[in-house]
Amino acid sequence: MSSFLDHVFIIHVSEGYEERRQHIDKHLPERGITCFEYMLRGDIKDLTPEVKAKYFKGNDNLPELSCAYKHILVYEEIVKRNI
Repeated sequence: MSSFLDHVFIIHVSEGYEERRQHIDKHLPERGITCFEYMLRGDIKDLTPEVKAKYFKGNDNLPELSCAYKHILVYEEIVKRNI
C-alpha cells in the first residue's frame, strides 16, 4: 500500500505519553504512512516570554498556547524545507 502523503508532522509532547508515541509509530506504517516525524519542540516549558510576545496576545492558557506554537513550528519547517 503506498501513501498519498509525502510527509506527515505529528504534534506531540517531548516528555511523557511514550505509550501513545509507540502506538503512533506502529499504527501509521500499518496504514501506509511511512514518512512522518514528530514536532516535539514547543512544549509548555518552551513558551518563553519572547515566544508569547511574538505569537500570542491576551491568552494565558498554556496547553492551548503550546499546541498552537507547535503548529507554528511545523509551518515554519514546511516553509524552510519547501515541503
